[in-house]
Amino acid sequence: MQATIDQLRSIARLTEEHLDVLAETENAPSALKQQKRHIHDINIQLSAVKKQIGLLKEKKRKERKIYDKYYHSVVKRWAYKATGNKAKFAAKLENEGKRYIEVVQELHQANTTRNALRTLKTEALQARYNLKKICTRRATAQREFDNLYDRIFSCPTPFTEVEGATRNVESALRAYDNAHARLKADEQVRNTLEEANKAIRYSCSCLENGRDALVYGFGGRVTAKMTERTALLSAYRSITQARALVALAQHLSPEVVDLPPVDMTRGVEYIQEMREGAEKCKRLLSAQLRTARDEYQASKKQAEAQAKVLDTARKQLREQRHRIFRHLADTRTPLEAPPPYT
Repeated sequence: MQATIDQLRSIARLTEEHLDVLAETENAPSALKQQKRHIHDINIQLSAVKKQIGLLKEKKRKERKIYDKYYHSVVKRWAYKATGNKAKFAAKLENEGKRYIEVVQELHQANTTRNALRTLKTEALQARYNLKKICTRRATAQREFDNLYDRIFSCPTPFTEVEGATRNVESALRAYDNAHARLKADEQVRNTLEEANKAIRYSCSCLENGRDALVYGFGGRVTAKMTERTALLSAYRSITQARALVALAQHLSPEVVDLPPVDMTRGVEYIQEMREGAEKCKRLLSAQLRTARDEYQASKKQAEAQAKVLDTARKQLREQRHRIFRHLADTRTPLEAPPPYT
């Protein structure tokens, strides 16, 4: 009898250890599932940008060929000059050079986006690896706990209270998992739109600086022209980054909508129109960000409420199990159901 009592006490201690592990790692499965979806979304974005880079490289090659044909052609230059169309030739050459530079800028931005996505993927893969380790630890604890529990309760027992408490925990855990998954998704949408908002604001700032240089001509015509082109390039990069982040957020929430189109390839003379378009994007993105923040706060409150329900159910189940183990280990007490938990 003493050996049986010692075995039950040992099982009781092991059970507490396993329950502690399960409590510590309860968020891991839903977090791992969310992380896998995040990696899947990043892979979709990477695939799209890699395809875009391939197309832009081919377009760059063709545009460079056309530009070189005019730039290095002495015959064409002489023919235009001989017919009194020297200015027309210069305009044609400038236009081809501008088209080539625009493609180079697009390719550079696509490469920048690809590198940013690669960094995100590396971080996401590391997070997934860590979560997998936690889930493995949880699965081991769950399996060992189930084995210990089955050794005692595999046969019909008079302890119906623990069965009801177990069902309550399972129901509360399902509700909590759903609430926590929603919270993590809303948090990721909010964070992604925060980054997009920073990018679009920077784009607007660059366009404003470019417009001021165009209007006031700070530093002379040459300096102003350089300022305009630098501002336009920076604005183009930032607004492209913002669009990529919005697209990533759309995979997490169908409520996120595309930003309005803004033609950033028309040249510095249209910089005011570009600024107005970027401001429109900023207003729309700000509204979506406010909505995302509100949804995150609502999800946070819901998850906290479900966590309290789960904690209460788990405490009740643990107390029921404590009563059972104490009851089984007490040789002075007959084998009957313990008093119900209140």
